[in-house]
Amino acid sequence: MFTWLSDLAYFLASFLPHLKIIRSTHAGVRFKYGHPHPIKSGRIIMYWPIVTELLILPKVRQTTELAPQVLITKDGAQLAITMAIVYRISDVFTAATEAWDIYTVIDDNAQAALAEVVADCQKAVVSEPKIMNDILRGVVQDKLKEYGVAVDKAFIISVSKCFTIRNIGDQLSWNPGRVIDEHGNKE
Repeated sequence: MFTWLSDLAYFLASFLPHLKIIRSTHAGVRFKYGHPHPIKSGRIIMYWPIVTELLILPKVRQTTELAPQVLITKDGAQLAITMAIVYRISDVFTAATEAWDIYTVIDDNAQAALAEVVADCQKAVVSEPKIMNDILRGVVQDKLKEYGVAVDKAFIISVSKCFTIRNIGDQLSWNPGRVIDEHGNKE
């Protein structure tokens, strides 16, 4: 009923300067009149919300677990692989100005790196965590350095063999390593 009153108060408050504390673990970008300006860590800044937007990002170590992917190795093995990466946003200004959503960019590039590496490796290599983790870290780092992200670790959490399940009429067919078509023929 009185939402217009809170909207009016919010609008009028945007004409007043605001204070923002930037922790030492964060940094950011101030978009004043649409132009980006870096904000350093560990300070108090004053800004006018009517002409300024702030984007504050953590620059400390973070970990993300990526969604499982079903991938095919160079020798044709189907594997479900889950991966995690440990990273830091080393250049917050670049991360904020080169990507709309830096966390989606990190996930997408790490997933693409995993698919690229697995497609070029044999199943035996994919099953060796030490070899794969070293290769993955380098490939993920190459993909993310242009966004100001430094990758500390990239590692495979789980690898499991996939089976093809295909619906044939009213029955489900479960056949490890082979597919039966709708006429009962093995493919």
